[in-house]
Amino acid sequence: MKIMDKKHQVTSMFKLNDDEIESLKTEYMASENDEKQTTNDIPIKSDTNDNYEYESFDPIPQAHLLTYDSKSSSEKKTINKVPKIVIILTACLISLILGIILTLIFLTNSTEDDKNISAVFDIESFEISSETSESEADKNSEASEVSQTSEMSEDSHDAVVNEMYDITGMRLNKTEFSIGKGEVANLTPIFTPSDTENTIVTWTSSDSSIVDVSNGLVIGYETGTATITAETINGITAECIVTVKNAPSELTLSDDTITVNVGEKYSLTSVLPDGTASESRVYSTSDSSIIKMTRNYWQGEFIALKAGVAYVTVKTYNGLEAKCKVIVNESGENNLMDYSDAITEIKLNKGDISIGKGEIANLIPSLEPSDTENNIITWTSSDTSIVDVSTGMITGINNGTATITAETINGKTAECIVTVKDEPSSVKLSDETVTIKVGESYSLTAVLPEGSASESRVYSTSDSSIVKMTRNYWQGEFIGLKTGVAYVTVKTYNGMESTCKIIVE
Repeated sequence: MKIMDKKHQVTSMFKLNDDEIESLKTEYMASENDEKQTTNDIPIKSDTNDNYEYESFDPIPQAHLLTYDSKSSSEKKTINKVPKIVIILTACLISLILGIILTLIFLTNSTEDDKNISAVFDIESFEISSETSESEADKNSEASEVSQTSEMSEDSHDAVVNEMYDITGMRLNKTEFSIGKGEVANLTPIFTPSDTENTIVTWTSSDSSIVDVSNGLVIGYETGTATITAETINGITAECIVTVKNAPSELTLSDDTITVNVGEKYSLTSVLPDGTASESRVYSTSDSSIIKMTRNYWQGEFIALKAGVAYVTVKTYNGLEAKCKVIVNESGENNLMDYSDAITEIKLNKGDISIGKGEIANLIPSLEPSDTENNIITWTSSDTSIVDVSTGMITGINNGTATITAETINGKTAECIVTVKDEPSSVKLSDETVTIKVGESYSLTAVLPEGSASESRVYSTSDSSIVKMTRNYWQGEFIGLKTGVAYVTVKTYNGMESTCKIIVE
């Protein structure tokens, strides 16, 4: 109960309402008329013995009066009639005084109680506040721990990346080149150390309307210039400036006919009209027993092996051709043996592969020793109506299977079996939503309809600060860097897409 409520209850016990006051006034007036009271100590009446009786009317009413006998010294005590109003007022006054005293006592005790209650409430409030503060402190502590965990995880992730992904340097096989509209060319990353297994690279174009890129394969769309950037998992980058020009309308060789001796080397160059380009200029021989190509890309270098006549042909990406007749005299020596030990082994990055109709994929050769300069490779297809090949880039023509062969200058070979299937009508990821923790890795796989294929399945993330791709080709592997939501999307060569929502806690 509040203090003010207690005061109101006590004082209301002694408060007279208007009717009670009016009643008191009426009785008082009637008493005055009956007693004919005037002033203090006025004689009211006398007896025959001249004894006078006095009534004292003081501000504080008297309960009795004294009467004296004039002829006697004895005191006579006389009780006079007291008016009712005086009794009532006296009772009210006494009640009021008692009420005030009780109120003061009550209020004093109440104040002490309230102080005690207030103190108790203060203590409880303090305890509740303390508990709340401790709870808030716990929450803040937990949030701080979570934040620290996230930050530590991100910091540790950087350390893990630096430790796990040991790439210290990367460059591209070209820093700038020109291609024709519609041409597809290949950029190859070269890592330091060369034996690293962490070869995941993210490719981007500064203007995909001019040049687009997918897994190192660039395609020219419109004339102009754009920059292709390759980035490793631990943030090392390399760039190449690509200029797109018009497709060539004609092609000529530097020579129409040449005569060489056995063992002699010779080089041919091709010429295109101004304002046109063809990065792909592939040279081939009509008889590799007479002349052997030692450079067959961009520049046509060959060596004469024996006397005879052969033709060297150069071809652009859009099908233009030019030929040179090569006459080999018997004089001189066959110098092919100079290359016999140049290359000890050749391997391809794939032993078999499935691609969709119209898809272009890349076969990458690796030579031993890796630093050899005699890296000329001749590419052939067992059935060009199914799969065609040019400098390691294969194109699916029709459904079926063919064998691609890569041969070095000294006759070492490697093969890849290529199966061509229908292009996919859809693609679906193995998960629609994935929840992982900071620092946790996860892998997604893409599923295609039966009878279809897409060697190119490129994975990308909507926010690399939340989710970082650690494998982005064929398999989508990623790691959570910080709390948040990001989306991983896979895309086939013919534009089919599927997306998975990634929640990092």
